[in-house]
Amino acid sequence: LVLGPGKAVTVEAVRLAVSNRIPVYFSYADGTPYCALLPLSATGTVVARREQYKAYYDGRGLRLARAFVAGKVVNQSRLLREYARRAAARGRGELAGELRAVAGELDSIAAEVHQVEGVLEGAGRRRLMALEAQAASLYWEMFSRLIPGGWGFPGRVKRGAGDPVNMMLNLGYGLLRARVHTAVFYAGLDPYAGYLHADRSGRESLTLDLMEEFRQVAVDRVVLKLLNLRAVRREGFSEGRIRQPALSRVVEAFEEEMERSFPAPGGGKVKLKRAIHRQARMVARFLVSGEEYVPFTAW
Repeated sequence: LVLGPGKAVTVEAVRLAVSNRIPVYFSYADGTPYCALLPLSATGTVVARREQYKAYYDGRGLRLARAFVAGKVVNQSRLLREYARRAAARGRGELAGELRAVAGELDSIAAEVHQVEGVLEGAGRRRLMALEAQAASLYWEMFSRLIPGGWGFPGRVKRGAGDPVNMMLNLGYGLLRARVHTAVFYAGLDPYAGYLHADRSGRESLTLDLMEEFRQVAVDRVVLKLLNLRAVRREGFSEGRIRQPALSRVVEAFEEEMERSFPAPGGGKVKLKRAIHRQARMVARFLVSGEEYVPFTAW
């Protein structure tokens, strides 16, 4: 990942990376990727892509969209429960109770997600998006309560964020986007043909779909950890940019989280960076052979 301006990469370095199945991404200073160098020959079969396009119309697309939203909402709930336990251990019983209450509401929304029926080009997607928005409103309100005093958080702001918390979140999501895009590509799938996110020219809808399951564990948790451990300082943020050494600390913390292990379905453990690839392959298997897709849930 080449982050920000003022850097150079040789042709030999690109060739070496690609020969080892390592794509090269170029990103803006805020972490948003704008270019990727990927091998000309991809892995996976064309059958997966043919089924990926068919699934948009035959009901399988809605099943995947439900799973992506449910996984995200469950992980939102579990992150709040983790911090409820910490608050209780520190004698902050009122905050712990509020966190657990909102987590319970999120669990109820996740259950509703599983009941959504219809088609993607109609009531099905609209209902999923409404439930996702309802969960996001609850989640970000409680997320703001977990940020130490003095930082401020105006609510979730995507592009053009000027506050440090949102700048760190956006940087982390940019790093995650490159990881998920790679996993989707190597699973033999089309990153642009998604189900939850509507089609739009240039938008990697499937990449954004699969990202939903990993935002809380790969990014939100990392940002809270950096803030609560005082690993970054306010002077590391100015004029809408993250400056050194705060930039390096966010990137390093993200990479450390990628190496963290989580329980895997069927037993054992899997590193987060491998779990992303596993989920992409699971999407492909669901499309080709009908093997049930189970969203990634942490904690």
